[in-house]
Amino acid sequence: MLAHLFAQSAQAYPNRPAICVESEIRTYAALSAAAGQICTCLRTSAATSPGVCILATSRTFTGFAGVLGALGAGMTYVPVDPASPDERARSIAAATFPAAVIADRAGFPIAERIARSAIQPLVIVLPEHESCEVDCHALSPHKVYVKSELRRLPSEFEPADENPASLAYILFTSGTTGEPKGVPIRQESVTQYVRSMASLYPLRPTDRCTQLFELTFDLSVHDMFVTWHAGACLFVPHRGRALFAADLVARHGLTVWFSVPSVVSELARSRNLAPNALQGLRLAFFCGERLPIQLARAMKTAAPDALLVNTYGPTEATVAFTHYAWDGADLPELCQDLPIGHPLPEQQVFLLGPDRQPVPPCTIGEIYLAGSQVAAGYWNNPTETAARFHNVSLDCKASQRVYATGDLAIAVSDLGLVFCGRIDEQVKLYGVRLELGGIEAAVRQAAGSQQAAALVWPPDYPTKLVAYVERGDTTVVEIFENCRDLLPHHERPHEIVEIDRLPLTRNGKIDRKTLAALYRQRAELGIDEPSVERHPLPIAADIEAAVHAILSRQRSPSASSVPDLKPDEDLFEHTDSLGFVSMILEIEEQFAITIEDWKAVTRLDKLVRNVLEANGCSIGSPVEVDRNVAGGSRDAPKLQRGLRNVVLDYSSISNIDGKDGLLAYCGTPVDQLVSHKYIDVAFLLSYGRYPTGDERAFALAQLQLGQQCEEQMGQLMDGIAAGCPSPIKFILSVVPLFRSRSIPQEVSHWSTALQLQGFVSAATCRLASLARGVRETRATIERSLPEWVLEGLSGRLPSVVEKQVIESLFVVLAECITNPGTFAARIATSTEADYGSAIVAALAVFSGTKHGGATDDVMTMIADIGNPAHAVDWVQTAQQEKRPVPGFGHRVFQVPDPRAQLLVDWTKTLMKAGADTTPMEIMEKVIDAMAPRRRHGTHVNVDAYTGVLLTMLGVPRGYGTIVFALARMAGWAAHVEEQKLNNIMINPLISYRPRQVQADLTK
Repeated sequence: MLAHLFAQSAQAYPNRPAICVESEIRTYAALSAAAGQICTCLRTSAATSPGVCILATSRTFTGFAGVLGALGAGMTYVPVDPASPDERARSIAAATFPAAVIADRAGFPIAERIARSAIQPLVIVLPEHESCEVDCHALSPHKVYVKSELRRLPSEFEPADENPASLAYILFTSGTTGEPKGVPIRQESVTQYVRSMASLYPLRPTDRCTQLFELTFDLSVHDMFVTWHAGACLFVPHRGRALFAADLVARHGLTVWFSVPSVVSELARSRNLAPNALQGLRLAFFCGERLPIQLARAMKTAAPDALLVNTYGPTEATVAFTHYAWDGADLPELCQDLPIGHPLPEQQVFLLGPDRQPVPPCTIGEIYLAGSQVAAGYWNNPTETAARFHNVSLDCKASQRVYATGDLAIAVSDLGLVFCGRIDEQVKLYGVRLELGGIEAAVRQAAGSQQAAALVWPPDYPTKLVAYVERGDTTVVEIFENCRDLLPHHERPHEIVEIDRLPLTRNGKIDRKTLAALYRQRAELGIDEPSVERHPLPIAADIEAAVHAILSRQRSPSASSVPDLKPDEDLFEHTDSLGFVSMILEIEEQFAITIEDWKAVTRLDKLVRNVLEANGCSIGSPVEVDRNVAGGSRDAPKLQRGLRNVVLDYSSISNIDGKDGLLAYCGTPVDQLVSHKYIDVAFLLSYGRYPTGDERAFALAQLQLGQQCEEQMGQLMDGIAAGCPSPIKFILSVVPLFRSRSIPQEVSHWSTALQLQGFVSAATCRLASLARGVRETRATIERSLPEWVLEGLSGRLPSVVEKQVIESLFVVLAECITNPGTFAARIATSTEADYGSAIVAALAVFSGTKHGGATDDVMTMIADIGNPAHAVDWVQTAQQEKRPVPGFGHRVFQVPDPRAQLLVDWTKTLMKAGADTTPMEIMEKVIDAMAPRRRHGTHVNVDAYTGVLLTMLGVPRGYGTIVFALARMAGWAAHVEEQKLNNIMINPLISYRPRQVQADLTK
């Protein structure tokens, strides 16, 4: 039945696009042929018909073709996430007794595990593998079909005629509460749902629809079959881009949207929900969690022509069961969220009380569902089935089968049902029953935030109510005051915690388990005991167990677990660079030791040996440091540690897999920030507003003081330059001279940061002048630091256009604080070192790790290539010698970085003004040469385009990293101060919103 819906469209629209996976479009004919070969393979294997087919795939073409192929063969598909822990995959297989497994490359390990534990021969279908890639002998006695074998099979997709009561799929889900349960859904249930949606909200063959849900999430069933039933096309972004899919709408002309509300909240947070940003949409579906009114309004503003459809339904009721269409009209005050509306055709909804009888009008009741979409029960789980599925007689009528959702609602005239939370969100605090959903709605209103979550603590015997809100313009004090007007005394939060963004599951829902774990960590950090009991003489097993525990905590609950570690295990296989640093710091504190050389302990056995042999103080042990005095002698060991041991030359530290996107500070987009002066943006980063005239003059005076400090040491500087010609080594050598001078105790950190920046700028320009054979006293810094630096490095007066470009470049680079800012913050707090030490250590990390060093690498590459005609040969030689091509090393750049486009525009401006076009021509040729070697495109990063720009501006190679670092020092200052003030670690991969500070900055 279900497969026939697709087959009919494939016959009617063979040449129309059916699916686009990561920009690769396949027609209905192509998808039908792939599904037909899988279907034929399964159907001709006697052991597989009928039966269960495990689908171990992600959102790949193989995954979607596998769904169709399994259904076409008359089988029940059971999706298993390739990232599932081993135990979960094995338990699902043990519960369903599969006859076949379909796997893509990511899911092949799952197929192997299932094959090893199977008690009967399986058919294993591997549409992405060739025979040379699979050890079929090791998989014996199972029959394996690889790509070449599938291609020889008939490709006609002729689905089997199925009994409507036969199963379409089984989803294993934990739902909102409880242990994972198998939910079997019949063919007739899905077909009824698809036809209901088609009658209410018909799609057209020309529609283009989003696909953001994993196949293990039942909302993916809507995506596939509602779309394909209409002959429309699915657009599937890369898994890492699922929460940033707004660019798909404009790029591909999408017309239909479907996501959980938290995805829209993410778009709003990342400024991708501006007015008319999603103008092409005509339908926008939501399901999975509450849709707050203010979030719906934001979506309506972004997609003014779209009809918003809020749907509701648990997995047990086939995708969605009720619907409410909203065109932007005003709703009653009682609606903090969009209503969930009325049941779909031929379905029934009842609001029942504890006696399972209808509640009186205008009364909250539990939602019970009945109809053809409701499952018969849980898969081989009579206990859970009896707890949720009941036969009830309502108002003395005949008994009927209903499903108790555990959700609460109230019926409102004309609106249908208004969701009121869950029964298990009702908690008792001091004997008073609270409904967390209602409290969250009030907190959202009080905070003006689109997302909030509430919990009670501790979980077993709660004594307080805690609310998490996403950080916005409203202060915590204001939120508390607003809650007084919205909530009775016993429902007001005792504590409100601001967070940059609430944690989300991979499907975009608020991850409440992670939120509880975050608060547990917060509570533990607040314990008054000064230390934790430690094992006095650790053994290897203690250290190995500690490492495993730390790495496990770093993973999200939905990720696969950390396997048992082998002695020679490379720890970077299980964490990223920041995670590695966190682990080392925690190991040092736990075992009261100091690890001198972090580069030497990236393997487990070497780390264990180092800990066993180490002695000395913990890095976190108390140190008496006067934080108002920079450069004290007691702080010298900490500074040396920052310079020597924070992975000074550890090149792989920059391999963080982040998210691209244009960041904003205080709500101001970067493309607007570049219209401001760098000194204004530096102030904005730390204080959340632009400076007054007096504050701007004060900042310029501090830069000049730093310059004067450097000039006073001119003779010493010249001597250091003679013995240390490398720009970065020169800077690292002279910065401690600045720290050695006496600074008044009343000077603010803002003043210190500016003076240090002026000092480093002057020292950099001195070295460049000496390299040109010029010994001169530099003019005083006037108005613009970037202009002054460019003149000093290039050795000439820059043009008006060049001054504008370097000013804007500094602004963009100041905005790009990630790794170095985080390391600075960690050094500042973990070592008890003062502010200056943190900045210097961050500079060391920044330069030594090549984070920003790609700028110099690109400048060197441009000089080495020389002529654009030689670029292709240079790239080919680099590939043959396995040398990285600068600018292409980060996994994050699978899509263009919007900030990079600003830099490209400036290169064009320079070229129009008469600058040498050769650097940009070389970069374009390099990009073209890299295209065949990169699966996700040939996008380069901000560092690389900075290298092109600086070359065009006449900056000597070797100074790119220093320019990058100079611009970022303002961001580092804000990052460190936020860490010290709030004692929290800001996620370096998301936008950073500075604190609000009231201070006399001119002290």
